[in-house]
Amino acid sequence: MFASHSLLRDPPFSRLDRISCRNLLIYLDRNQQQQVCNTFHFALNPGGYLFLGSSESADQPVGAFRTVDRDARIYRTVANSSERRPPLPILLGPHHIADRGPALPSMANPVGNASDATLHRQMLEKIAPPSLLVDETHRAIHLSDSVGRYLQPSGGPVSADATDMVRQELRFDLRSALHRAFERNEATLSMPILVRFNGSPRRVHLHVKPVLNDNDPTRHALVMFIEGEAIEEADGGDDRSIQRPTDETIRQLQEQLQPAQSRLRATREESEAANEELRAANEGLQSIKEEYRSTS
Repeated sequence: MFASHSLLRDPPFSRLDRISCRNLLIYLDRNQQQQVCNTFHFALNPGGYLFLGSSESADQPVGAFRTVDRDARIYRTVANSSERRPPLPILLGPHHIADRGPALPSMANPVGNASDATLHRQMLEKIAPPSLLVDETHRAIHLSDSVGRYLQPSGGPVSADATDMVRQELRFDLRSALHRAFERNEATLSMPILVRFNGSPRRVHLHVKPVLNDNDPTRHALVMFIEGEAIEEADGGDDRSIQRPTDETIRQLQEQLQPAQSRLRATREESEAANEELRAANEGLQSIKEEYRSTS
């Protein structure tokens, strides 16, 4: 049987007579190596065999394996004193859970808890400003239910670029705010922008905030549209704080900005390539270190 399987995340197989895992542990840190060896000990039958690579060992956890042939890196599981199988190893990370006390009664109505969380999100959606989630390529990847009021895609080919999706009056400020969010990691609150909805002018603020998810290295930014009350036409004509650049000025600035963005994108790609090379070199050094440790 063949299967795609993660030693660190997927539930382990069980009742195996032999496991061959060669030249994998050298790419893991010490805690993850011990976690994988715990998984192997759980998966093997008592007296089962474990084959490792020439630079690897099953010394940890202590007492789980005994050496059959150190040069060939062949080990055999040590049976527990009791007839019970060893406990299932902790997955999703190297941390160990301390000895548990008496079992606590389970919380009643788990379905209700999930419903409460759903209700909480729905309530937040109703009172939060309209928003959209943007990735570091400025592509809109998720929209809130009420954000359609601020979207007005341009004619031509369909584009997921956030600056091409929003209304014309908001594009210049949004492009600048996204640049600051991803290049400088800065949050931005724009000056009031005069936007006409069905002929009625309103002041709209753009609040762009960089977002970093611990479980996902990809960077995102949250764009929120904060709308004020309607203003009178005279007020809109006299308020200097909401005068916007002309279309020609916006076009010229966009033309000047595109080459700079291209250079920044190329520089970022070169930096990522250099980081990959450094990561590969680091893995090679770690492998050499493990070989020296095994030799000594």
